[in-house]
Amino acid sequence: MDGIIKKFTNLLSERFNYNDLHTTEDTVRYTFFASLLANEYIKPHEIILEFPHPGIPNKEVDTYIPSIGGRKGIIAEFKYDRSTSSSTNSPRTMKAGKLLNDLFRLSLFNIDQHARKWLIYLTDEEMDGYFSNAKNGLTDFYNLPFNEMLTIDEDYIGKKANTFRKAINMNGINGIEIKCLCSNGLPKRHRLKIYEVTKVVSKYDDPSDSTTFTDRGIYPSIAEV
Repeated sequence: MDGIIKKFTNLLSERFNYNDLHTTEDTVRYTFFASLLANEYIKPHEIILEFPHPGIPNKEVDTYIPSIGGRKGIIAEFKYDRSTSSSTNSPRTMKAGKLLNDLFRLSLFNIDQHARKWLIYLTDEEMDGYFSNAKNGLTDFYNLPFNEMLTIDEDYIGKKANTFRKAINMNGINGIEIKCLCSNGLPKRHRLKIYEVTKVVSKYDDPSDSTTFTDRGIYPSIAEV
């Protein structure tokens, strides 16, 4: 998987270094696919776009690559936050909340227990500055060191701004554990972040139990939330 991230970073760098090419979230997603096909034994027909979310009715995940044989799959959500030319203020706090909301959505993908759950986030100087500002209370998330873990639970979210909290639907779970897979600076003041959801946290969990809800087949009923 390290080869995928390295290739993805290099391809994005090439793009941003090449004049002023118009870049959208779809562009980022297709660049990631090119990285996948160059580094893993993945065939184009195995990449499923807009896959119906099995844990949240009427929702989809951006990309699903099923686990096959000994190869772990990937469930991925993509987000590309760009500065706007509009004179109105960008809803930065809401954007930050929606980013963490994508992590909770990934955590509830309750089939394919071997697949890895990745949030792939690209941003420019606007949101990079927002997340890096200690006053906004998210530097522990945004500056999470490579391979380090962070638990995002009710207590963590409850200390944030009201606009941030309203953007997050925890869907009845108590929290999640995430790991930083990538934090790479790119040309034109961009930054690439990749987070992996490694565990769903329950307030009833035994701290010595390293299994996840996926391992145990336990998920909350969304209809009851």
